[in-house]
Amino acid sequence: LSISYPWLTKEHPDPEGWHLKIVQHFLNLYFTMEGKGEDKDRNWRTLPPAGAGKRIAVFWDWMSLFQEHNPSGRTDAQAASFKRALKSINVWYASATTMVWRLTKLPPAPRPGHDIKPYELRGWCFFELAVGEMITAGGCVLDLGLAVEADGTCFDASRFLGGGYGGGWVAAKDDPMGASQPTVAKTCSQQRKFPIGAAAFSDALDGKGADGQARVFTNGADAEFVKGKYADTFTAVVAGASELNLANVGLFAPLAELAPALELCGPRLRALDLSKNGRLSGGLEALGACAVLETLKLRECRGLTGDLGPLQGLTTL
Repeated sequence: LSISYPWLTKEHPDPEGWHLKIVQHFLNLYFTMEGKGEDKDRNWRTLPPAGAGKRIAVFWDWMSLFQEHNPSGRTDAQAASFKRALKSINVWYASATTMVWRLTKLPPAPRPGHDIKPYELRGWCFFELAVGEMITAGGCVLDLGLAVEADGTCFDASRFLGGGYGGGWVAAKDDPMGASQPTVAKTCSQQRKFPIGAAAFSDALDGKGADGQARVFTNGADAEFVKGKYADTFTAVVAGASELNLANVGLFAPLAELAPALELCGPRLRALDLSKNGRLSGGLEALGACAVLETLKLRECRGLTGDLGPLQGLTTL
């Protein structure tokens, strides 16, 4: 589990425990909240908590890395450890096997000295979200701020159980009514976009993207490091991939937005799964760069149009 959040002060990211209380609440729900729903035969059942029988490693930068603002100082060995950790920090957010929890809600009455820039305008937060949504499974990149009231009150279990009838952390895979249940995954999942290339990411970071807003770093020198780290991640995870699994991740975008990424990975990409993204739209000609594609899965992608003429090498559809 990786935590992505805006620091409230340069010296301490969470001096009053605002973020900590939110994480504690949702960890408690993850490990204790039972789910409810139907099976494929429409029989009601109780499901174990999403975290039942699991152990979680939490990456939270302030506590996971040796910080220079530690009151007792930082030794040379600790500083070296910090630098080593930064080299692989992208793995915690970009791995397909991790969860990413975003803490986007800021305190309603910040104290003097608090940095109140919103999450989406923070450079590191922008990076963590961008790499976190590259290939992470649906329902695993969660915006917990969507389940926190303005005063910091977190939604309790009843908000995710549909009046006691169905819900939980996630819906059961075979529940015919699962898509309509107010689960944590549904409540806290935002509509996702396709991965963007390194140049587009750099432009967005500098304020040259579609929204025209630059992202800010507490340490301005971090900007170039983050651009390089994003480029490395995109190359490893997307551009160099032979298989790309984006099934059921909540994509809401025209297929043409994937074309720039496919131009980079198309010469190697042999399998592409876009299944269960019902809000995809546009023409299949956007897949034309996939010169060696053999397997293409589009189950429940009813918004797509066109034909597969350019994809002569397909053996599985």
